[in-house]
Amino acid sequence: ARFQQRLMALVGEKEALSRRVRSLEQKLARADVALQSALDDKSDTQAAVRAAERKLQEADAVSERHRAALDAQKARHELLARLADEQATEATRRIGEQAQQIHALTEQLSSATSNLGGLRACQRSSEELIDSFHTKIAEISFILENMRQAERVCRST
Repeated sequence: ARFQQRLMALVGEKEALSRRVRSLEQKLARADVALQSALDDKSDTQAAVRAAERKLQEADAVSERHRAALDAQKARHELLARLADEQATEATRRIGEQAQQIHALTEQLSSATSNLGGLRACQRSSEELIDSFHTKIAEISFILENMRQAERVCRST
């Protein structure tokens, strides 16, 4: 009877461990999805940063053209000079806005990179737990097989 109880306890423990493995595998799958999402977000953010940098360069070029036009027209007409100055001011304001956008995108990229590191650590930890679990299952299977053989020997004697 004690043997039967012990055997049932081991079977119950094996089932609990199997459920734990399934749970860990599900968590790992979710972590993989989150990791892929973070990688996709990182790629999108990098593309947005590159686009913003191109816009910033274009805005710099526009600003420079406006300043050159201002210098050329100062001698001819004061009203045209004020208009060119206003355009240069607007271009500078846009550059400032774009610089703020680049800063925000850089922050997002940094955050995504940080999250990615955490997800990778979680994945490594999960893989170690799964490997440990598989080892325990093998040990339990070995013990169960030995118990079955011992039971057969006991019955035959």
